[in-house]
Amino acid sequence: MADRFQRAFGSFLRRIVDMGDGTYSERVVASPPADMVVDGKLQVDAEMDFPPDMVIGDRLKVNLDEPIDVTLPAALIAANRLQVDIQQPAAVTLPAALINANRLKVEVDDPIDVLLPANLITGTTKPRLRVDVGQTSFFEKREFEMFREFATATTGTYVLRVVSPVNFILQDLELEMEAGAARLATFSGGTPTGVFSETLSYVAANTMTESPPAYTPQVVITAIPTGGSLTGGTSIRISRAKAADNSNFASSVGSTPDLIAGRAPGTYYLTLQLTAAICVLKARFEERP
Repeated sequence: MADRFQRAFGSFLRRIVDMGDGTYSERVVASPPADMVVDGKLQVDAEMDFPPDMVIGDRLKVNLDEPIDVTLPAALIAANRLQVDIQQPAAVTLPAALINANRLKVEVDDPIDVLLPANLITGTTKPRLRVDVGQTSFFEKREFEMFREFATATTGTYVLRVVSPVNFILQDLELEMEAGAARLATFSGGTPTGVFSETLSYVAANTMTESPPAYTPQVVITAIPTGGSLTGGTSIRISRAKAADNSNFASSVGSTPDLIAGRAPGTYYLTLQLTAAICVLKARFEERP
C-alpha cells in the first residue's frame, strides 16, 4: 500500500503562479493518477499504510499551526461555558463483593495510626485516653464559689445585689443553719433601700496551673449589711431553713433552693431575713460569656 501512497501524494509540486496583479504566489499542485480519482475526489484505500510519524494509535495525526475558531449555538453556552444537560442519572453497577448493606465496602488491611494531641493522653507507663468528668466551664476556669458567714446570732435583713453583664448559670445556692431560722428570696429587678457598702469576693473553683490561663470574672456582688430592704421586682425563688431550738437535739440544717438555673445578663437581688441565725450562705456559679 506504500506504493499507492507514493502515487497519490508523490505528484505534489510547488508552482509559482502569476496572480495577474503583478504579484506571484507559491502554490502546491497535485496531479494524482486518473485511476485514483472518482468524481473529482481522491480515492484512498482503507487499508493504506501511512508512515509511522503520521499515525498516533489508530488515528491519523494532523498538526494545526493555527487555532480553529468554532462558533457554538447560543443554547449550548451558559456563562461562557459549554452547557451539558444530564437528563438521566448515571447508573453504575458495582461488583457484589464491593457492596455491604447498600454501602460501599472498604477494607483496611493495615492498622491506621492516629496521632492524638498530648493533652488528650494521660499516664506515662500505660498511656490512656483522658476522660475528665466535669463541666467544660470548670476546666476553662469559669466557675466560682462564694460564701458569707454569720458567725454570731444575727437578726435582721441582709440584701445582696448581683450584677452580671453576661449569661451565667447558678449551680448551687445553699444555706447551712447551725442555729435560728432564715428566709432566702431571689428577685429579678426591684428597688433596694440602703447602702451597698460590702463587696463580696469569690474564688475560682479551679485554680490549677495547667492551661488555659485564669479567666477574669465579670459578675459583681455587693450587699447591704444591715437595715436594707427591697420593693418590687419579680420573685424567682423562696426557701426557708430552721435549726432545732433544743440544744440537746441541735443539728445543722441545709437548704438548697436553686440546684441549677440559667440567668440572663441583668441585676438580681437576694434578701436573707435572719432570726437569731448562725449560718453560712454559699453559692457556686458559672459565667457564660
